[in-house]
Amino acid sequence: MNYNDAISSAIDGHCLLFLGAGFSIGARNIEGKSILSSQDLAVELCKRVNVDITTDLKDASDDYIEIKNDIDCVVEELSVLLKASEIDSFHKSIASLDWKYVYTTNYDNVYELACLKINKNYKYATLSTDIHSISAKSHVVLHLNGMIEFLNKDNIMSEFKLT
Repeated sequence: MNYNDAISSAIDGHCLLFLGAGFSIGARNIEGKSILSSQDLAVELCKRVNVDITTDLKDASDDYIEIKNDIDCVVEELSVLLKASEIDSFHKSIASLDWKYVYTTNYDNVYELACLKINKNYKYATLSTDIHSISAKSHVVLHLNGMIEFLNKDNIMSEFKLT
């Protein structure tokens, strides 16, 4: 398949979209700051608890959670860092295509916010969602590592994969 065929297939709704950290570039959180990549999030968490800087999110989040020792505070801080309130025009352009499926490793809600901005209906799910309960006609965004909208103190250590 060449480039033009791939674009035509995407426009016709025959392709899936897999989003990674690059998709969040240009989005801003509810404090007006850039949505962080996993490496930048690791650095930010280290700074917040004054430990040696690492870009390994698993190590940084383990240290952060242990030192904070207040899971409600951790959930709130992650929500502020990862909940998008502003997006760029390219986010809306990508969301406007009729993707057959959308998968993301991102925790944020950038894609969903783009859908809302263009009045596109969608459903979001994580790995713990009973996918059979969602209509086959729905546009579903599957968050493979968890989603900020679902984050709470009961699932932060299981469903929300800070790796």
